[in-house]
Amino acid sequence: MRICMYGASSDDIAEIYMEKAREFGRTLAENKHTLVYGGGKFGIMGAAARSALANGGNVIGIAPCFFKKNELLNNCSEFFYTQTMCERKRLMENKSDVFVVMPGGIGTLEEFFEILSLKQLMQHNKPIVIANINEYFELLLAMLQKAKDEKFLSEEHLQLFSVCRSVDEIFKLLE
Repeated sequence: MRICMYGASSDDIAEIYMEKAREFGRTLAENKHTLVYGGGKFGIMGAAARSALANGGNVIGIAPCFFKKNELLNNCSEFFYTQTMCERKRLMENKSDVFVVMPGGIGTLEEFFEILSLKQLMQHNKPIVIANINEYFELLLAMLQKAKDEKFLSEEHLQLFSVCRSVDEIFKLLE
């Protein structure tokens, strides 16, 4: 299975997130899955990729060419360069069987909402999993519930993704 992971690109985050990213990468490799991600060498993204590679996993990085200049990219089993961030997201979508959203900032949230919106519009039917590590996404989930309560979303919309609280739970769900 090719698992697209979205997550933080910052190293300046609590160690619990980096620890869980390393666990995610290791578990992914042990289960013979392939990581598809944005190619970065920092934060949750980099930690998961390095862990997957260190444990014999396959890692596909996808990044726009302008990231090459700033030495932001990790070594990967395969690497694809795009011209734009939009092309990057589309290629990540096309190369993946499932999407896992780890804790992150603006980019991670944007990627989650885009892939969720595409699923709502029936442009794909791939699983989407929110990794609610350390209860990071509690306020986001509450906001989505509020949107449902106020009739901006339906219950069907909230069924378009799953929420897991641990790495083990993610992989049990995917199996």
